[in-house]
Amino acid sequence: MELKKISILIDLIIFLLFLLMLKVNMNPFLGIRIPATLSDGDIWIKTHKKAAQFYCTGSVFHIVLLFLFNSTYLIKMLDVFFWLLFIFLLLYLIYYANTLYENKFPQKVKRKNIFKQPFLNKLFYHLSKLSPGFARMPFWI
Repeated sequence: MELKKISILIDLIIFLLFLLMLKVNMNPFLGIRIPATLSDGDIWIKTHKKAAQFYCTGSVFHIVLLFLFNSTYLIKMLDVFFWLLFIFLLLYLIYYANTLYENKFPQKVKRKNIFKQPFLNKLFYHLSKLSPGFARMPFWI
């Protein structure tokens, strides 16, 4: 099969899978199954709704771009870009679900101060000087 057809087939599978995830109730088999989403139905719904928005839009956009490009090299580069984007969006969704969990159940979240060690304390100090938003990022361990 041609590379363009394989990419389109994979995009259609991703599109249908994430549309299906909108309809699936909380379960331990299909979906973004992390402790935060499995703990509460509302967090499950919000996380999967955002995932469906990201991945359905991304797969349609990828299909449109595949029809615009005819070069095999450009199609390979586009596929690599979209797979990296897929991974980063998944990491964002995990962060999003954990943030929802922390906001809903603040008493259940145990935070450890990982900056007690001198090296990490200095690193955190310098990074917070570069970016003030870095100081407000939650670190869970």
